[in-house]
Amino acid sequence: MTEDSSIIYFVRHGECMGNISRKNLPPDEAVLTENGKLQATLLGKHLEDVKFTLAYASDYPRALETAQRVLAESIVSSNLELQTDIKLREKFLGIFENGTEISTMLRGLIVSKKDFLDYVPEGAETREDVERRIEDFLQ
Repeated sequence: MTEDSSIIYFVRHGECMGNISRKNLPPDEAVLTENGKLQATLLGKHLEDVKFTLAYASDYPRALETAQRVLAESIVSSNLELQTDIKLREKFLGIFENGTEISTMLRGLIVSKKDFLDYVPEGAETREDVERRIEDFLQ
């Protein structure tokens, strides 16, 4: 690797209450479970020697806590300021937000005969919306 190159680590949040309940819970309810907290801490231990120069997370509590736990285990980056950006949020699922059973969403996806990224429930973000949001963040 050259001096002017970078490595980017993408981390998904640890297990959250939405994973356990099999529902698409609102962000303030989809907090990390004890297992999710352990997952984040263990990932931090695994990456403890990585010298992070920047750290970002979405503003969702599960993402913030995951990132905080990873950084807290760092030997070389524990004092790094974690920055939040709403552009890092997951795809907004419109009518399937706020407590919808995952099975209900899957039925809609199957009926649509589309790939998950191309499936656009009423009021949801499109694939292009998400791509633009991420591209904007990376600028």
